[in-house]
Amino acid sequence: MKNDDDSLNQKDEKEEEDLLSKGIILDDDDDDGDDDEEDSNKHININSFEDSLPILSESENSTIGNINTVDLVDDKSKSVRKHIIGFICILVVVFLWVFSGIITQVIFTEEDFNKPFFLTYFSTSIFSLYLFGFTFKWKEWTSIPFDSYSKRRSKMLLSSSSIDGSIDSSQPKYKFTIKQILRISLSLAFIWFLANYTYNLSLARTSVATNTILSTLSGIFALFLSVFFKVDKFTFEKLIATLFTLVGVILVSYSDIKDNNGQDSILGDIEAVVGAFLYGLYGVFLKKLIVSEDNLPMPMMFGFLGLFNFLFLWPIFLILNLLKFEYFELPSLRVFLYLLFNGIFGSFISDLLDSYSVVMTSPVINSVGLSLSIPFAMISDFVLNKEGFSLMYIAGSIMVIFGFILSNLAHQTFEAKLKHIESKLYQKFVNIKNTICK
Repeated sequence: MKNDDDSLNQKDEKEEEDLLSKGIILDDDDDDGDDDEEDSNKHININSFEDSLPILSESENSTIGNINTVDLVDDKSKSVRKHIIGFICILVVVFLWVFSGIITQVIFTEEDFNKPFFLTYFSTSIFSLYLFGFTFKWKEWTSIPFDSYSKRRSKMLLSSSSIDGSIDSSQPKYKFTIKQILRISLSLAFIWFLANYTYNLSLARTSVATNTILSTLSGIFALFLSVFFKVDKFTFEKLIATLFTLVGVILVSYSDIKDNNGQDSILGDIEAVVGAFLYGLYGVFLKKLIVSEDNLPMPMMFGFLGLFNFLFLWPIFLILNLLKFEYFELPSLRVFLYLLFNGIFGSFISDLLDSYSVVMTSPVINSVGLSLSIPFAMISDFVLNKEGFSLMYIAGSIMVIFGFILSNLAHQTFEAKLKHIESKLYQKFVNIKNTICK
């Protein structure tokens, strides 16, 4: 019996040592006061606490202080997933925009339906579908505010959030009324249509790659126009971006005209530049109309833009037909399907994905990612049209991409730099004040 008791005592002592090594203290009512005091001294055990951390971190409610370690891991993984989804959206948007240009050229040439006004009227009218989103379940997709939404060819002017693309929740939010959105949309409807029309018009006479490159001039025009209308300020970074873009565009245009040796190419390039100017002008007017606001639901505005174009611009068909500039005729079933695909995927869905990618990543990442449309367009022309590119053309394209990225970065960081400078000046003032007081 004594051996059994000894073995049981040894077993109990061993179990107690194991529990103590894990930082777990047993309450023993039979122990005297000295033992209780000794046990209380053992209650905090740094080594046992460190050993227990892996066990705690694996539990659902494990915490260190007030920080939930599981939530930290989950937040990080969610952030990574959001960025991955955002990058995928950007790539899909770039593909859809380039593919949209290819489909437009197919409609104009292979299908012999060279009617840019009809195509523009059809594709812009499809934007009115956004208005249905405010009635049905996908309302959250169409309620993206102005500071989270970037339109493709006026993006450099419109993106106005902080350097990391986050939205400052401390800023006061302004809610637009339907009447105000209607007035803004009506003011911009015609110039927005003209910008789209000249863009499509140029696709009938120049390549998708050249059209895409020249369209980036909209950002440069927007910078100059915003300074002229006192909407924005010009900086050294913007000047460098402008020079790179302009030199790149000159190289691309000269190479394009030289290689094609035709009047159509020159006219197409001019139309692309005019379209870029109109997009820049549209962006500046939009910014000026809502200069102090940041909560304009852009999809609703584009929905009204599409609706106004559909309701008010149809008489132009009659004028163009009388002037024999563009004869009105209904498209064949095949052309109609092309138009429908181009309007829904090339404009409607691509712009939804574009705005979604801004929310999932940031305006800066979105803008830089969209510069991929230039090499994508060049590759498509090379593969589909067997079109080669000279070293001058490639060099110009690289300069345009660099200018495009630099211009976006310059615009995104401008306000952040001002805040940083103000913070430094204030800190110096405080230091001088403290020195004088001492």
